[in-house]
Amino acid sequence: YTIHSDLGRIVQAVSREFEKHPPALLNESGSNSHQNGSHSTTEQDKRNAAASPSGEPDVFGLQALTLEELARLNSDEDYLEGLSKTKRQLIMDRREKLEQMVLDFKELGEKYDGNNRKFQQKSEDFSPQHIKELLQIAVSAADSKSDEEAQKFLAGDSDVGTFLNNFIETRKKYTMRKAKEDRLVQQLTALERSAAF
Repeated sequence: YTIHSDLGRIVQAVSREFEKHPPALLNESGSNSHQNGSHSTTEQDKRNAAASPSGEPDVFGLQALTLEELARLNSDEDYLEGLSKTKRQLIMDRREKLEQMVLDFKELGEKYDGNNRKFQQKSEDFSPQHIKELLQIAVSAADSKSDEEAQKFLAGDSDVGTFLNNFIETRKKYTMRKAKEDRLVQQLTALERSAAF
């Protein structure tokens, strides 16, 4: 991605990536029994997914029921309620996992936004145009300083030795900064010309 990328498209791409490859959110500090339970739940999910003709996970195990059992679910409310109770813990686990994924996604989004702002700021600070502007300011400051030293000498406020030391030093800074500015301007002009072809 670049600083000119559409943020909406980037967020959509990240969302699709999370949908295709959800991150592992196992709690490493949990007990072995919890991990074993998660492992068996994952195995059950794989079996349910394999049994589903559409390829989607059969969370409630409906694919394994016979036609008679499905008909009973449709007509017997007590049987339906009993089945839903057996799946209640699974539903709660899935809900907690989904909520954690949402929190993780928001955290990643906030980190991305913060890093993107820092990147854009650094890109602006170190852009050739910004550096050229800073050099122009530095050149102007050195030029003004040398003029001040000359005015002090002409007004009799400084002796010859002080004037020569200060004036030569400020003109040296001016010359060096001006040379850097001129080189940068030439490079930018060459880049603009090459980009035009």
